[in-house]
Amino acid sequence: MRTMLTLMDESAKQLTIYFKGQNKNIVELELKDTLMSTGKICNLFQLFDLKIASTKVGNLFQLIVNETISLREEKDKLKYEEYLYLPEAVKAATQKCEIGKTSKNVKFLTNEDITAQAIIFFIDGFETTSSLMCFAGHELAVNPHIHKKGEPTLKIKVGDLCWLPIFGEQWDPNYYPNPETFDPERFSEENKDKTRSGTYLPFGIGPRNCIGSRFALLETKILFFYLLLDFDIVTIDKIEDPLKLRKDGVFVLPENSFHVGLKRTQRDD
Repeated sequence: MRTMLTLMDESAKQLTIYFKGQNKNIVELELKDTLMSTGKICNLFQLFDLKIASTKVGNLFQLIVNETISLREEKDKLKYEEYLYLPEAVKAATQKCEIGKTSKNVKFLTNEDITAQAIIFFIDGFETTSSLMCFAGHELAVNPHIHKKGEPTLKIKVGDLCWLPIFGEQWDPNYYPNPETFDPERFSEENKDKTRSGTYLPFGIGPRNCIGSRFALLETKILFFYLLLDFDIVTIDKIEDPLKLRKDGVFVLPENSFHVGLKRTQRDD
């Protein structure tokens, strides 16, 4: 995480510098295209074909993984502190087992497995985080006054399958008054303890919660820190408010994109 902080910081700075260089009163942009898009996922992964990425994208990830593993296996070409123990992880996942009288090595982690995980990390780490940034940008645009400031008891039996309606729970007025109102103060230091346990689950909860939660929040905060230093996020003619959410996808996205404008902040020198 410490290593990624520098990259996040530089990326946010460069993006802000790019917008400042446009020399326009208001820079109009579609947030999703600007921040990241890994493409649309068709209905039910094209009727159970279950391909998260196209063959071309999959081959690219496979090539990167193969080359990375091959390079890191050649230890002499890398400094010790630069050497990441990915090959050792592969070897550790290879176990020797006895099947009858035959001894054989069974590899539980292949290059294809690593590639699959890399694609999942890419989608989880960029698609969802960029969606967070887009929704936050939209709300800041339609609620300019905001950025001017700078659990139920369940009886569950062993073996029961539980379906948790997280979206509905987080929009429940019993837990969040006026849930459709953009109110970041709900999560301020003064109010965060008022949130009822188990009613706010953007990253899950418990030992299997999202391992990228800190990464996503840090990346988002850094981006808006630099943007709001020099810009106000404002509404433009193309903006749709309230947003109408798509019903045909895996990710939470609007039907007509995120259109906002960046207006240079007027500072009193």
